[in-house]
Amino acid sequence: MKKFIYFSLFTIVLFLTSCKNQRPQINIGTNPLIIMVGDSAYISVSDANYVNYEYSKTRDESYPVFEISDYKGEQTTVHALNAGTDTLFVCMQWSQGIFAYGLPVGVIIKVIDNE
Repeated sequence: MKKFIYFSLFTIVLFLTSCKNQRPQINIGTNPLIIMVGDSAYISVSDANYVNYEYSKTRDESYPVFEISDYKGEQTTVHALNAGTDTLFVCMQWSQGIFAYGLPVGVIIKVIDNE
């Protein structure tokens, strides 16, 4: 009987911990992220197993609104280049219990002139 009780408690604890919401959080301050030409801002993601940053497919390479650098896994730096609005896609993967999830999230970046 003791083994059954211990096994039941272990199963309940395992179930409760696997159901805990571990969805990643994007830390940018505000969405849309508003920065001035020449400035930089950080975007970081917490609680993710894997993070990848991608430019939008409509990005104008001859006149880009922003660029990213200093990619360090869960954090990157956004550099404002030209006035305008564009989207940075943050592609995240995380685990919840025995399941794995993936999700791209669009972060709107608005760059304004520093008059």
